[in-house]
Amino acid sequence: MKKILALIFFVSSFAHAQYTIKGTMNPTLKSDWVILYKIDGAKQKFVKNSKIIIDSIIVDGEKKAIGNFSFVLPKGTKTGAYRVTYRLEGAGFVDFFFNKEDVSFGFHPEYPNQSVTFSKSKENGFYKNYLDEIAKAQQTLDSIQVTALQNPNLDLKSAYKIAFNKLNLVQKSYLEASKGLYIQPFIKASFRNSPSELIETPQKYMSNMTGTFFNSMDFNNQTLLNSSFLIVT
Repeated sequence: MKKILALIFFVSSFAHAQYTIKGTMNPTLKSDWVILYKIDGAKQKFVKNSKIIIDSIIVDGEKKAIGNFSFVLPKGTKTGAYRVTYRLEGAGFVDFFFNKEDVSFGFHPEYPNQSVTFSKSKENGFYKNYLDEIAKAQQTLDSIQVTALQNPNLDLKSAYKIAFNKLNLVQKSYLEASKGLYIQPFIKASFRNSPSELIETPQKYMSNMTGTFFNSMDFNNQTLLNSSFLIVT
Protein backbone atom coordinates (compact mmCIF):
# COMPACT_ATOMS: atom_id res chain seq x y z
CA MET A 1 0.00 0.00 0.00
CA LYS A 2 2.84 2.40 0.89
CA LYS A 3 4.53 1.67 -2.46
CA ILE A 4 1.31 2.46 -4.33
CA LEU A 5 0.88 5.74 -2.45
CA ALA A 6 4.51 6.64 -3.11
CA LEU A 7 4.02 5.91 -6.82
CA ILE A 8 0.88 8.06 -6.96
CA PHE A 9 2.72 10.88 -5.19
CA PHE A 10 5.66 10.60 -7.62
CA VAL A 11 3.41 10.66 -10.70
CA SER A 12 1.43 13.60 -9.29
CA SER A 13 4.61 15.54 -8.49
CA PHE A 14 6.02 14.84 -11.95
CA ALA A 15 2.83 16.06 -13.62
CA HIS A 16 2.88 19.29 -11.63
CA ALA A 17 6.53 19.83 -12.59
CA GLN A 18 5.55 20.17 -16.26
CA TYR A 19 3.83 22.81 -18.36
CA THR A 20 1.61 22.23 -21.37
CA ILE A 21 1.30 24.36 -24.49
CA LYS A 22 -1.87 23.55 -26.45
CA GLY A 23 -3.06 24.99 -29.74
CA THR A 24 -6.12 24.57 -31.94
CA MET A 25 -6.31 25.52 -35.62
CA ASN A 26 -9.74 26.24 -37.03
CA PRO A 27 -9.83 25.22 -39.85
CA THR A 28 -6.96 22.74 -39.92
CA LEU A 29 -4.22 22.31 -42.52
CA LYS A 30 -3.15 19.43 -44.73
CA SER A 31 0.25 19.55 -43.01
CA ASP A 32 0.75 17.39 -39.90
CA TRP A 33 3.78 19.05 -38.30
CA VAL A 34 4.30 21.92 -35.90
CA ILE A 35 7.53 23.24 -34.33
CA LEU A 36 8.10 25.17 -31.11
CA TYR A 37 10.91 27.75 -31.02
CA LYS A 38 12.22 30.10 -28.35
CA ILE A 39 12.97 33.59 -29.63
CA ASP A 40 16.36 34.96 -28.56
CA GLY A 41 17.04 38.30 -30.19
CA ALA A 42 16.85 37.87 -33.94
CA LYS A 43 17.28 34.09 -33.67
CA GLN A 44 14.83 31.22 -33.33
CA LYS A 45 16.09 28.38 -31.15
CA PHE A 46 14.51 24.97 -31.71
CA VAL A 47 12.75 23.58 -28.63
CA LYS A 48 10.79 20.58 -29.90
CA ASN A 49 8.37 19.41 -32.58
CA SER A 50 4.94 17.81 -32.46
CA LYS A 51 2.19 16.51 -34.71
CA ILE A 52 -1.13 18.08 -35.63
CA ILE A 53 -3.99 15.78 -34.67
CA ILE A 54 -7.11 16.14 -36.80
CA ASP A 55 -10.41 16.31 -34.95
CA SER A 56 -13.88 17.50 -35.87
CA ILE A 57 -16.53 19.81 -34.44
CA ILE A 58 -20.13 20.55 -35.40
CA VAL A 59 -20.75 24.15 -36.51
CA ASP A 60 -24.27 25.13 -37.64
CA GLY A 61 -25.10 21.47 -38.22
CA GLU A 62 -22.01 20.84 -40.34
CA LYS A 63 -18.95 18.83 -39.40
CA LYS A 64 -15.71 20.81 -39.69
CA ALA A 65 -12.13 19.62 -39.27
CA ILE A 66 -9.85 21.30 -36.73
CA GLY A 67 -6.23 20.65 -35.87
CA ASN A 68 -4.94 20.18 -32.33
CA PHE A 69 -1.35 20.04 -31.13
CA SER A 70 0.47 20.18 -27.81
CA PHE A 71 3.91 20.42 -26.27
CA VAL A 72 4.96 19.34 -22.79
CA LEU A 73 7.66 21.53 -21.27
CA PRO A 74 9.80 20.63 -18.23
CA LYS A 75 9.79 22.63 -15.01
CA GLY A 76 13.07 24.36 -15.88
CA THR A 77 11.84 25.83 -19.18
CA LYS A 78 13.03 29.41 -19.53
CA THR A 79 10.59 32.29 -19.35
CA GLY A 80 10.41 34.28 -22.58
CA ALA A 81 8.92 34.74 -26.02
CA TYR A 82 8.08 31.58 -27.97
CA ARG A 83 6.84 30.81 -31.46
CA VAL A 84 4.79 27.94 -32.84
CA THR A 85 5.50 27.46 -36.55
CA TYR A 86 3.35 25.30 -38.82
CA ARG A 87 4.25 26.64 -42.26
CA LEU A 88 7.59 27.63 -43.78
CA GLU A 89 6.24 30.41 -46.00
CA GLY A 90 3.90 33.34 -45.38
CA ALA A 91 1.96 33.82 -42.15
CA GLY A 92 2.61 30.45 -40.60
CA PHE A 93 3.34 31.06 -36.94
CA VAL A 94 1.87 32.23 -33.63
CA ASP A 95 3.94 34.13 -31.07
CA PHE A 96 3.20 33.94 -27.35
CA PHE A 97 4.87 34.42 -23.98
CA PHE A 98 5.72 31.69 -21.51
CA ASN A 99 6.10 32.47 -17.80
CA LYS A 100 5.78 29.26 -15.81
CA GLU A 101 2.14 28.57 -16.67
CA ASP A 102 0.12 26.40 -19.04
CA VAL A 103 -0.85 28.10 -22.30
CA SER A 104 -3.83 27.22 -24.49
CA PHE A 105 -4.90 29.14 -27.59
CA GLY A 106 -6.91 28.90 -30.79
CA PHE A 107 -6.40 30.63 -34.13
CA HIS A 108 -7.14 30.69 -37.85
CA PRO A 109 -4.04 29.44 -39.73
CA GLU A 110 -4.38 32.01 -42.53
CA TYR A 111 -4.17 35.04 -40.21
CA PRO A 112 -2.88 33.61 -36.92
CA ASN A 113 -1.70 36.61 -34.93
CA GLN A 114 -4.83 38.62 -35.77
CA SER A 115 -7.22 35.81 -34.83
CA VAL A 116 -5.47 34.20 -31.85
CA THR A 117 -7.41 33.95 -28.58
CA PHE A 118 -6.09 32.53 -25.31
CA SER A 119 -8.29 30.26 -23.24
CA LYS A 120 -5.55 29.62 -20.67
CA SER A 121 -2.63 31.91 -19.71
CA LYS A 122 -2.86 34.96 -17.48
CA GLU A 123 0.06 36.69 -19.21
CA ASN A 124 -1.05 36.19 -22.81
CA GLY A 125 -4.73 36.81 -22.14
CA PHE A 126 -3.93 40.02 -20.29
CA TYR A 127 -1.65 41.28 -23.09
CA LYS A 128 -4.18 40.40 -25.81
CA ASN A 129 -6.92 42.28 -23.93
CA TYR A 130 -4.59 45.26 -23.58
CA LEU A 131 -3.77 45.32 -27.30
CA ASP A 132 -7.45 45.16 -28.23
CA GLU A 133 -8.52 47.89 -25.80
CA ILE A 134 -5.63 50.29 -26.44
CA ALA A 135 -6.04 49.89 -30.22
CA LYS A 136 -9.71 50.84 -29.95
CA ALA A 137 -8.93 53.91 -27.83
CA GLN A 138 -6.08 54.95 -30.12
CA GLN A 139 -8.26 54.54 -33.22
CA THR A 140 -10.89 56.84 -31.70
CA LEU A 141 -8.28 59.51 -30.99
CA ASP A 142 -6.70 59.19 -34.45
CA SER A 143 -10.11 59.40 -36.13
CA ILE A 144 -10.86 62.72 -34.42
CA GLN A 145 -7.42 64.06 -35.40
CA VAL A 146 -7.86 63.05 -39.06
CA THR A 147 -11.36 64.54 -39.16
CA ALA A 148 -9.97 67.82 -37.76
CA LEU A 149 -7.30 67.92 -40.47
CA GLN A 150 -9.85 67.28 -43.19
CA ASN A 151 -12.37 69.77 -41.78
CA PRO A 152 -10.46 72.66 -40.15
CA ASN A 153 -13.65 74.57 -39.42
CA LEU A 154 -15.00 71.90 -37.07
CA ASP A 155 -14.47 72.43 -33.36
CA LEU A 156 -13.26 69.02 -32.14
CA LYS A 157 -11.02 70.14 -29.30
CA SER A 158 -13.36 68.91 -26.58
CA ALA A 159 -13.95 65.54 -28.26
CA TYR A 160 -10.21 65.10 -28.74
CA LYS A 161 -9.49 65.90 -25.10
CA ILE A 162 -12.04 63.32 -23.91
CA ALA A 163 -10.57 60.65 -26.22
CA PHE A 164 -7.02 61.57 -25.16
CA ASN A 165 -7.88 61.20 -21.47
CA LYS A 166 -9.60 57.86 -22.14
CA LEU A 167 -6.54 56.57 -24.01
CA ASN A 168 -4.20 57.52 -21.17
CA LEU A 169 -6.55 56.05 -18.59
CA VAL A 170 -6.53 52.70 -20.41
CA GLN A 171 -2.72 52.76 -20.55
CA LYS A 172 -2.36 53.71 -16.89
CA SER A 173 -4.79 51.04 -15.69
CA TYR A 174 -3.02 48.27 -17.62
CA LEU A 175 0.40 49.41 -16.45
CA GLU A 176 -0.77 49.31 -12.85
CA ALA A 177 -2.43 45.91 -13.24
CA SER A 178 0.60 44.39 -15.01
CA LYS A 179 3.07 45.00 -12.17
CA GLY A 180 5.07 41.82 -11.64
CA LEU A 181 4.03 40.32 -14.98
CA TYR A 182 6.51 39.36 -17.67
CA ILE A 183 4.58 41.29 -20.31
CA GLN A 184 4.72 44.73 -18.62
CA PRO A 185 7.67 45.97 -20.75
CA PHE A 186 5.60 45.23 -23.86
CA ILE A 187 2.71 47.27 -22.52
CA LYS A 188 5.07 50.18 -21.84
CA ALA A 189 6.63 49.92 -25.31
CA SER A 190 3.33 49.54 -27.18
CA PHE A 191 1.98 52.91 -26.11
CA ARG A 192 2.14 55.75 -28.65
CA ASN A 193 2.93 59.26 -27.43
CA SER A 194 -0.06 61.13 -28.80
CA PRO A 195 -0.14 64.95 -28.52
CA SER A 196 -2.38 66.30 -25.77
CA GLU A 197 -4.01 68.76 -28.20
CA LEU A 198 -5.17 68.66 -31.80
CA ILE A 199 -2.50 69.28 -34.44
CA GLU A 200 -3.44 71.87 -37.04
CA THR A 201 -1.62 70.73 -40.20
CA PRO A 202 -0.79 67.38 -41.85
CA GLN A 203 2.90 68.33 -41.89
CA LYS A 204 2.99 68.85 -38.12
CA TYR A 205 1.01 65.63 -37.63
CA MET A 206 3.51 63.55 -39.62
CA SER A 207 6.44 65.29 -37.93
CA ASN A 208 5.02 64.40 -34.53
CA MET A 209 4.40 60.80 -35.58
CA THR A 210 7.95 60.21 -36.82
CA GLY A 211 9.55 62.21 -34.04
CA THR A 212 7.88 60.36 -31.15
CA PHE A 213 7.37 56.85 -32.58
CA PHE A 214 10.21 55.24 -30.60
CA ASN A 215 9.81 57.29 -27.41
CA SER A 216 8.22 54.46 -25.42
CA MET A 217 10.69 51.78 -26.49
CA ASP A 218 13.66 50.81 -24.35
CA PHE A 219 16.20 49.30 -26.74
CA ASN A 220 18.29 48.12 -23.79
CA ASN A 221 15.51 46.06 -22.25
CA GLN A 222 16.44 42.39 -22.55
CA THR A 223 12.82 41.25 -22.38
CA LEU A 224 12.01 43.29 -25.47
CA LEU A 225 15.23 42.35 -27.25
CA ASN A 226 14.60 38.63 -26.73
CA SER A 227 11.29 38.72 -28.58
CA SER A 228 9.91 39.56 -31.99
CA PHE A 229 8.46 42.86 -30.71
CA LEU A 230 11.15 45.26 -31.94
CA ILE A 231 11.49 43.38 -35.23
CA VAL A 232 7.73 43.37 -35.92
CA THR A 233 7.33 46.95 -34.69
